[in-house]
Amino acid sequence: MILPSNPSWLSSILRTSAVLTVLCALAWFGWQSSSNRFSEEVFIPIPKVKHLHPMVSLEWDSQKVDPHQAGKAPTAHPGYALALAHCTRCHGLPTPQQLPRETWPFVMTWMSNYLGYTNLYGPFQNNVDSIQIPSQPMVSESELQAISEYYLLYAPLEIHPDERTTALRPGSLKQFTPRPPPMQVPEDEIITLTHWDPSRHQLYLGRASHRSLQVFDAEGQILLQKACASEPVDVTPLPNGFRLTLMGHFLEDRLGGTVMDVSVSDASSLDTQTHVEGFHRLTQCLSEDINEDGYTDLLLVGFGAGIEGRVSLFWGDAQGTFKEETILLDHAGALCARSTDLDQDGLMDLLILTAQQHQELLLFTQQVDGDFERSVLIKQGAGYGYNGFELVDWNQDERVDLLMVNGNNMEIRNAPIKNYHGIRILQQTQERTFEEALFYPFPGAIKALATDFDQDGDLDVAAIAFYPDWSQEHPLTFVYLEQKEGTLTASTTALKDWGRWMTMDAGDFNQDGYPDLILGGAYVKHGVHDLHQAHYQSLPHPSILMLDNIGAR
Repeated sequence: MILPSNPSWLSSILRTSAVLTVLCALAWFGWQSSSNRFSEEVFIPIPKVKHLHPMVSLEWDSQKVDPHQAGKAPTAHPGYALALAHCTRCHGLPTPQQLPRETWPFVMTWMSNYLGYTNLYGPFQNNVDSIQIPSQPMVSESELQAISEYYLLYAPLEIHPDERTTALRPGSLKQFTPRPPPMQVPEDEIITLTHWDPSRHQLYLGRASHRSLQVFDAEGQILLQKACASEPVDVTPLPNGFRLTLMGHFLEDRLGGTVMDVSVSDASSLDTQTHVEGFHRLTQCLSEDINEDGYTDLLLVGFGAGIEGRVSLFWGDAQGTFKEETILLDHAGALCARSTDLDQDGLMDLLILTAQQHQELLLFTQQVDGDFERSVLIKQGAGYGYNGFELVDWNQDERVDLLMVNGNNMEIRNAPIKNYHGIRILQQTQERTFEEALFYPFPGAIKALATDFDQDGDLDVAAIAFYPDWSQEHPLTFVYLEQKEGTLTASTTALKDWGRWMTMDAGDFNQDGYPDLILGGAYVKHGVHDLHQAHYQSLPHPSILMLDNIGAR
């Protein structure tokens, strides 16, 4: 069984640590679950839907439910042991508290496919990869019923958003002044890449709508434009050009991921050298000298599809070419990677965040012989919705800490708010041990950056969300968290500066010594609750928003 946020249907769409999340929305075909709302006192069985497997309809005797038990999950229930034995074959064990009770009927019908109870009708036709359905049931009907009862009986009746986000006042942002971008970019675009090159004072924009990469100067004048075979998702500036990573294909894994170097002599003359092509759908290409032999290496993060994906190291040589030597992961779901000498032994280590079946932060510790030792730093249950992470030193103790973001909420139409979505600071208390120090709830969070924006000597956080609480008049999609003496004070933009943001980067665009922000939007109707589509369409749809840092206050 694979619970949201990362079941196998997502494999036939896609997701990256910011970009893939929204592009998979383009493939979501829109379907409304027919499940009814549950009574607060009486447990109502899963409603029947056409072609629903008879077992999953759960026609057992209605039971009285103590409202005080809702949201609790005693391990003595027989369904718990069965879920622990069977659900964890594919992913971490979810808890009933992760979804409200009205959502579990859809999920249990969906997940029963992976236990051998086939249902490929209605919404499940595209949600389930039939190749992953066992030929024979892996559990008996009574065991499947016990698992379903465990999740429905002890799920909370409702999940309410955190007041820290619903009470945040629009227009409270003081550290930044919003302004339109100097470049001409139409509204309603899908921006897949925003990257500021501080050495050249140039801005790179990836546009899915036109499958192109554009480079602008600080005044917004376009310097060059390159047509691309697929969506640009990563770029690394080089002395005579840039290294460009193309996703491949956003609806399925057609093995089209590509990494190329683009040499620029002038705007009309671009020479390309392809290093890797035919890779799984790419989310990132990390260009660094991993083994410190003097040559740049490539770490390719291929999210892939279904069970197929890969994270590979291509080792560089003196000729400037790359050869695949090491496969670190050979399954789908990798989101992003960072490099650091975590154990301070003089060798570069790699941290890789994965989603889909495995919501994990993995550490690959480099050994003296060049091999990597794999270990799990952090593991969460299915449905956690990881989207990205950054390496920071939050408390300035010279240890690597983690800024982590979870907020994927695409898999269920009219998905409920998940109050565990948000931004977390995990401090390293001892080698390879991280403990949560701060949490700010942020429904649908997709990316966060940490830097000393106000230059008062500590780190602050800017973050964006793609799946906010659409019931709010001002759905929260950007938040600035100013750190003062270890606590966070939140603020956000005014409604007139609202956008549905998918990408973000920081840089000193106006050269005043303070880091500014650029936000890139993506506008699709998917991922927006049906009841709030009209309000969503009435909101501003800017493709780009600049946030100028006003400096010390």
